[in-house]
Amino acid sequence: MSASESENPADDLTGRPRDKRVGELLIEEGLITDEQLVNALDTQAKKGGKLFEVLIAQKILTKDSLHQFLSRQSGVPAIDLRNYEIPRELVPIVPAEFAREHIVLPIDKLGKLLTVGMACPLDTVTIHELEHITGLRVKAMLCKLDDIHARIKRYYPVHAPVQEMPSPPKPAQPKPAAPPAEPAAPQRPPAPRRIPPRQDAIDKIVRAAHLPPAPDVLKQLKKTAQDPLKTVRDLATLAAGDPAVAGKLMSLANAVAYGMPGSVTNLYLAAALLGNEGIRDILAEIDAAPPPECPAFNLEPFMLRSFFCATAAAAAAQKSGRVHAADAYTAGLLHDTGRLALAALMAEDYANVDPGLSVLDLLDGELQEFGFTHAEAGYRLAAAWGLPPNVAGAIRTHHDTEALKLDPLAATVALAGMLAEAQECGTPCRPETFQRSQGILAQSGIDAETAVAIYNSTAAAVPAN
Repeated sequence: MSASESENPADDLTGRPRDKRVGELLIEEGLITDEQLVNALDTQAKKGGKLFEVLIAQKILTKDSLHQFLSRQSGVPAIDLRNYEIPRELVPIVPAEFAREHIVLPIDKLGKLLTVGMACPLDTVTIHELEHITGLRVKAMLCKLDDIHARIKRYYPVHAPVQEMPSPPKPAQPKPAAPPAEPAAPQRPPAPRRIPPRQDAIDKIVRAAHLPPAPDVLKQLKKTAQDPLKTVRDLATLAAGDPAVAGKLMSLANAVAYGMPGSVTNLYLAAALLGNEGIRDILAEIDAAPPPECPAFNLEPFMLRSFFCATAAAAAAQKSGRVHAADAYTAGLLHDTGRLALAALMAEDYANVDPGLSVLDLLDGELQEFGFTHAEAGYRLAAAWGLPPNVAGAIRTHHDTEALKLDPLAATVALAGMLAEAQECGTPCRPETFQRSQGILAQSGIDAETAVAIYNSTAAAVPAN
């Protein structure tokens, strides 16, 4: 049988799958010959391992030439593991023995989609086997061989007990939400629209390339981006405090060009995909064409409130386990970007809406001025930027009492928003504060005492205005 009879992995006489498709691509690239492939497949059949490992051991390929070859293949996104910290809770998803044998590492999880790092993302046999083991849909990203080996040694040390391969998970039965008591005032539905939605405002929002960042944050980011001792993670940490910069990073990371359209919710993963150069390009773009600012809109308290909401939302997600903490942080940070968009893009008109109004009165004022609220504006912007649907949906519905009954992520953001508003107003947070918000607590999976604890820990970490 020749090495080119099939495009799919085949089994040899021992039943061991052989990486024939990868070998054929290597031949087409002129990196190996037919004879070298046949010899390597024979060695693989006798000794095991991956085809690329055999070719590297036989000094036919180098690690760099393998990585460059794979990076040229269509539909193979790459990530630099040195710039990305893998969430510890993801490690058990891939059993240790499987990770070591197949050189695969979990990177991120969004719903039923598991993103993994592989030295060879064209290894469809491994991908299918991992899907069977985890019960998840697997998307592979290219990582350098030495980097992934180093991370496997770190996260799956050989002295650790061998993990058993779990059975595919059964769908979790959702806990019935407790019937909400009388809705808390901040969560009542907005007043009926006073005017039809203004299309001129919507058009400006969906065409917006970026929003105005905090000047001091932009200055810090530019300085950090030029420092050779700083990493992508340092840049992501700074961006995580500014909704405008974070939104821009998330927008580009979710673009088709990076191979994960509409599925990146983790800001650190987004930064790792873009890399230092990509982030520098974003900062230069924002700096070259800064959006207009609204004199009536105070940017600093908005930034602090957004950061507080994001931090509290992530803490609530970790406590409840109902939503991913990265999803909660991103949705919390961006939940009020509609206000920033209206203030920057419709500055003269938004100045007619008193920024000091309570949440409900603010929503009413926006309806009277634009025919839609900042929550709808934020959703339109998130959708135009290609952000994941769950994040965009939470931005749209975090003030909608009925929608919160169906969406734990939106409920988590709504709860965090209540805590952020209490901190901004200097209002004490006690268990009785949530007597009229039992529906939100139930859907977010947080009780009143835990909500108070989250408020206190977040207030200690995030400065007040």
